[in-house]
Amino acid sequence: MTHPDIDKVKDTVISLLPDEKHRVICLSLFLQALNKANSYGNNKWGVHYRSDGIRLLVGSLIVFTIHKNGIWLALDKQLLDGEKDKRNSLDKSELWQWDDGEWS
Repeated sequence: MTHPDIDKVKDTVISLLPDEKHRVICLSLFLQALNKANSYGNNKWGVHYRSDGIRLLVGSLIVFTIHKNGIWLALDKQLLDGEKDKRNSLDKSELWQWDDGEWS
């Protein structure tokens, strides 16, 4: 397994998320997802890094992607039904949209 140069990763993150406020939020969410994945075992997850994005995989499933000016999350609408406040916040946000394409 190769480990990318930390400065190169930092530069990539800054280029993907140039707005510092959004970058802090996105990286905080990424860390929360990574910590949750790690709670199932450090051999259950991995991070895939490329210049156009950074992905967190749990098993073979992509659960979080940092991409240009945003993030993608794997969420289940039905599981969020029990979290009405969170679901309503997402639905009202101009920055959020549910996938409605072939992957949804």
